Amino acid sequence: MSTDPPSSRGSSPYLRPRLSLSTVNTIFARRNSKSPQPDQRPSTAHSSGLLSPLEPARSRSSSTSRSIRSFTSKSTGKWISRLKRTRSASTNSVMCEETKPLKKADFKEVEGWFDAFRKYNLLITNQVSVDPQFPTAELSKIQKIISEIEEGRFIQDLPEPLFDIALLWCPAENLTRNPGGGPSWSWKGWTGGVNFPFDPSSCPDVRKRGEEAVFFESKINSFILGPESGPERYTIMNRVSPLKSDPTSTQLSRITYPRAGLQILAAQPPETESDTLRFTTEKIAASNFRMEQIYYEKNELLLCTGLVDTQGRQCGVLMDYEKNISARQGEGELHYILLSINRRVPSSISNNKSNISHPSGIPIWRERAFLKNEEIEDLTDFDEGEWNMYNVMLIQELKGDALAGETVQEPFSRRVAVGRIHKDAWNEAMKVNADRYAKIVLR
Repeated sequence: MSTDPPSSRGSSPYLRPRLSLSTVNTIFARRNSKSPQPDQRPSTAHSSGLLSPLEPARSRSSSTSRSIRSFTSKSTGKWISRLKRTRSASTNSVMCEETKPLKKADFKEVEGWFDAFRKYNLLITNQVSVDPQFPTAELSKIQKIISEIEEGRFIQDLPEPLFDIALLWCPAENLTRNPGGGPSWSWKGWTGGVNFPFDPSSCPDVRKRGEEAVFFESKINSFILGPESGPERYTIMNRVSPLKSDPTSTQLSRITYPRAGLQILAAQPPETESDTLRFTTEKIAASNFRMEQIYYEKNELLLCTGLVDTQGRQCGVLMDYEKNISARQGEGELHYILLSINRRVPSSISNNKSNISHPSGIPIWRERAFLKNEEIEDLTDFDEGEWNMYNVMLIQELKGDALAGETVQEPFSRRVAVGRIHKDAWNEAMKVNADRYAKIVLR
């Protein structure tokens, strides 16, 4: 990848480019060197998988000599931007203060699900997911307290009224699959720390008084838990009460849903907590985008993998290491599915000292906290509109296992990663799809 500094973006209302010392040194080294630089070009994706094999390097003596850029090329200056106001590096790179452990009493006075989920986010990020010894009974008691105060339940440890937002959890470190713990679509099915980078309740920019009433839009009509039909089928509630008209409140869930998909709380919870999640949404092949590991400084990998479309444009990010995602190739076909959209507002540096507080764009998790003055670069080749970044999930489709007798389990998918793709890049990729919508069975 080119190490030239990013071009000026003075027209952007959100961000200002970041120029690192390593980038400056590289620029001067280039200017002082008289040797020609090899042409660097991205490898292309193919229909059989997410990545294509790299071409062998040709001899320098050949007239067509060129080096092929790998998917783990360093991309510090191209992908990361500094926000409007600067602050000292010490407050940016480390957690400003240790979050005090939350207890049951902290959840007895919450002002709506919006406030409840912010505290639940803190609990899961800083205590439950990072502590294998955290008492399961304690978590169940906290969930019961929240459910008694605010109408709604927890499905596989994800809050039912804000299920669309909770489904966007991401790894805060390398995770290990724990099939006995839960399904792949819930953080409880994995061992290791997690966070919620797209949680609006932890974003000060969207919690400002006077902001627009709605900041999150679901693209799913309904989530079904369990079998496709029968008494064990359960439709997950996606809204507690009608959206209130007061735009100055910071406690409303402020989510819109497809009109045909509004669900109310069922009289009785499901008798058994199934690990099968069913819904219908748009799906495209992962081969439409190639991946590129994002680095912070020199050799420091971030839990961010850049996505580049077939025209070579930065079009999105997956919230995990590229090596972890690539390791899933060969086990089953990879596809992206559309879940929701966050409203994008101008990012500014917050004085909020919580480690889960983050800008409204694509935040960076580093040293157990989201950075306060840097985030992933806005996509310069696409429109920066407020509703242009789709929340997506990368899934892997698997064949069903043979069961007793001649019974065969239905095909299903597993969660691989969550991220964002610009809607224009998504819609261009959708043009080659014969069927726009697909039925998803996630376990």
